[in-house]
This record gives sequence, structure tokens and C-alpha cells, in this order.
Amino acid sequence: MTNYLNKKYIYNFLRSILLLFIILLLIKVDFRLEPEVYCCSDDFDYFSHAETIAVDFDFNYDNQLGDYKYERFYKNNKSAPLGFVGSGLLAAPFLFIGNLLDKFVDTNQFVSFKLFLYSFSSIFYLLFSIHYLLKIKNIIYPTFKNIHLIILFLGSGISYYAFERFSMTHVYEVFTVTMISYFSIKGAADKDGKNKNLIYLSLFTFLSLNVRWVNYFIFLIPIFLPQIINKEKFNPYKYKIYNFFNLFFLILTLFINSRIYGKVTLNPNYVYSSGVLDNSLWIFTDIAKTVKSFFIILFSQEFGIFYFSPILFLGLIISIILFFNSPKNIPVILCNLSFFQIFIIVVIWQSTAASYGYRYLLCLTPIALILFLDFYKKLNLNFKNIILNFALIISVFSFFSTLFFETTYLTQLSIDEQINSFGTLGKYTQPQYLKGYIYSLASLNAYLKIFTTSFLGLVFFNIIFNIISPEIFFNFLSSLGLNMQNDKTVSLLSKYESINEIFIILSLFFVFLIFKAITKFINLKN
Repeated sequence: MTNYLNKKYIYNFLRSILLLFIILLLIKVDFRLEPEVYCCSDDFDYFSHAETIAVDFDFNYDNQLGDYKYERFYKNNKSAPLGFVGSGLLAAPFLFIGNLLDKFVDTNQFVSFKLFLYSFSSIFYLLFSIHYLLKIKNIIYPTFKNIHLIILFLGSGISYYAFERFSMTHVYEVFTVTMISYFSIKGAADKDGKNKNLIYLSLFTFLSLNVRWVNYFIFLIPIFLPQIINKEKFNPYKYKIYNFFNLFFLILTLFINSRIYGKVTLNPNYVYSSGVLDNSLWIFTDIAKTVKSFFIILFSQEFGIFYFSPILFLGLIISIILFFNSPKNIPVILCNLSFFQIFIIVVIWQSTAASYGYRYLLCLTPIALILFLDFYKKLNLNFKNIILNFALIISVFSFFSTLFFETTYLTQLSIDEQINSFGTLGKYTQPQYLKGYIYSLASLNAYLKIFTTSFLGLVFFNIIFNIISPEIFFNFLSSLGLNMQNDKTVSLLSKYESINEIFIILSLFFVFLIFKAITKFINLKN
């Protein structure tokens, strides 16, 4: 008995060390070790929203845009970020706390707690999403292993937008869609607390809409999801309290938008003026191109979701199977319309959207995962094993691809214009990403870059540079044949040398909270 307990203790200890090691590798610091997010990019837009709310307590962006007021949104003498305000609303509390820490803790010119805490908000919302997806899992399929759900979820590619490109909307989209899904399913089943669930449902619908104005499918989730999952007929729109709060939040949204953009609007074309949607009728006239584009999204080397977001692939396939089994079922039709609405945006753009994966599709991840759980529990045992093993293997493959993204030439997005998988000329594309990722698995320089840009690397190099000088260490690495001529790498390592211990200790505290949360999720009884 004692021998068994010792083996179990050793196993749990080693598992914990491995999990902590992965978390420290996942948290990238190259974008976090800055005083702020600089103009002009999507990342800057969302940071600006959080900063004006948490620091300036207004929707005036003069402090954020400065001399760049014409570079983003500018109409009728009103300048503002292009990106929508929702992620800024959700991230503002973290930035507020970071800004307070900056006033009391001296770091250095390279870093600020304002940005660092802001960057951690996406990780914590990712953890909140996992927490509520596990709650949904316990309603649908309690015996499904927590660790399997976490792998499927993180294998969607969403982890990249939490641990590295933290100032984008996608984690916040996933979080709000998860919450809408949870309160839709709970609201349909919970007769006693219906009013409370309806209020929360309205709140998270409001937040989700403000994160991304074009995710119209969020209004369909409460209608189709409970009926597909637990056959509960649920229409929140027939309840006065839900409609009252919807009206309240709509007025609040329009008021906020009027303060930001100088006009009462929910029209994304007014803000972006891209013209892409105006020229989108070809998707109905050129059916061959539309169908081909769908297959490119599914199977191309350039982030095809079969390889790099398998849960989205499975969710789409399951929704189609449901439609063929019940083509007149209204909830099933609405579910397919939800997938179609988001996929067709990618087809119209004819692009992966200049970052990791098909990022516009990630908002569907919670829906896809919930559909998978419901579909999976109805399969026979042999088929269950095949499907689950496939999904887990590809999800692990996908998850680690986020670590290798932009570590070698064939995993980097092009800076110059290049033909992408859709046959469109543009920047920030990589049509050979699948091959590049596989090749990078054998590249020592890829592993060096992963380590160097991670929080694990920050701690390691900070300790090393307190023992020997950076120059001696650089020469040692060069003697091993590693590329130390990269200016960005040298600059980042120089920052590591000068970061003080207080910053590292407080940062490790937040890493520890993340580690404890994930450990708790894994160890929860199914």
C-alpha cells in the first residue's frame, strides 16, 4: 500500500512539473515586455479601449492615438480605434490593477505592470471559459474526462490568442459565447432560477455583441442549443425580463458607440469602411469558388482546420450530419446557419486574417465542443474510441503548432505580398504552414526561439545573467551553432538582464494561479 502511494505521489509530482513547464513555455514575453501596445494595429485598438476605460475613465482617445489620430477611425472630427469596445470592457479591470501597481512598484523602462496585467486578462478569461465548459460537460456527459475536454478546447488554436497575441478579441469571443451557451442550457433546465439565468444571458449577449459586432449567431444560440442538447424547448425572447434587459443593454451599447465613434451605430462598415462586404455577392453567383473556398478552409496546408482546429472541423461535420438526419428541424437549421454565417465571412475575406489559424472561426469553438460532447455520448463504444483518439491526437498536434508558429522560415507569415491558399495576393500569409511546422520539429533554432521568448526563458536568462555576462553566454551559444545574430533575440535577452526581481516574483505569482486553476480543472471529479 505504501509503495502504491509513493508511486502515485511521484506520478502526480512529475505531472505537475510537466504542466508547469508547459505553462511557462506557453506564456510568451516578447510582446509583454513593453511599456504599452504601440499604434497602429488591431492589438493597439483593443488595448486603447481598455486603457481609456481603466485609466482615463472616458471614451476620449486623444491620449492613446496622439499624433496617429488619422491612422485608425476618423470621421466628422472624431478619432477612435477601429476595433470594437467589448474586449476592452472585459480587460479593463486587469489593466486598472496593473496601472496601480506601476505607481507603487518600480520596474524599469522596458516593462509595465499595466501592460503585463492586461496581457494576463486573456489567460484568465481562457480559464473562465474552460471552467464553464466543464460545467456544461457535467450537464451533457458527466463521465467525459476533464483532461480530454481541455485538450480538445486548447487544440482549437485559441491558446495562441491567450498566451501570445493577447490583445486580440478571440479569447473574449470564446468566453462570451461559452457563457451564452451555459446560461442558455441552464436557463432551459433550471425552472426555479430562470429570471437570474435570463439576466445573465442578456448580459453576456451584450458583452459578446460588443466584442465583435458581426457575430450575429449569438442571438440564435439560446433557441437552438438547448433543444439540440437536452430537447428542452427554450425561447428567452418570450420572457419580459429578458427583453427588458436586452433593450437596456442595446441602449447602453448605442450610447457607448456614440461616445466612441460620434454616431449611434452598430454598422461595422461605418467603422471599417473596407468595402469587402459590399462586393460579396459572388459567393452566391460563383458557387464553384465558394465550395472550393470551404475545402481550402478545411484541408489546406495554410491552417486547414482539419489539422489545426480539429474540434471546429468535427463541430461543422456534426452540424451537417444533424441537418441531413433532420432537415426540417428548426433548431438544427439555426445551428447550421450559425456555422455558415461565420464560415462565409472567411470565404468572403479569402484570407486567414493575417495571424495564426482561421481566427474568425474561433468564436464557434464552444458550440463545436458542445455538439461534439452530445454527439459523442450517443456513439457505440468502438466508434467512440476511434473518434476520440483521432480528435485528441490531432488536437495535441494542433496545440503544439502554436508554439512553433513563426519560429522558422516556413512557419513565418510573409512580410511581402504573396499568393495565399485562396489564390489571393496579400501580406501575412504562409501557404506551406503544415509542411513548415513539421520541418520545424527538427530545427534546433525553433526550440531556441520557443525557449527564449517564453516566461521560462525570462526566468532562466535572468538568473544566468546575474552569474555571467550576456556576451560570454552569447558566444557560448554561437559556438554550438545556434543563430545569435538576430537583433530581436539579442534585444530581448538584454531586457531579461535588466528586469528586477520584484517584477519576476509578482509575475510568477500569476503563473502559479494559472497552474493551480488548470490543476484543479484536471483533478475535478468527472
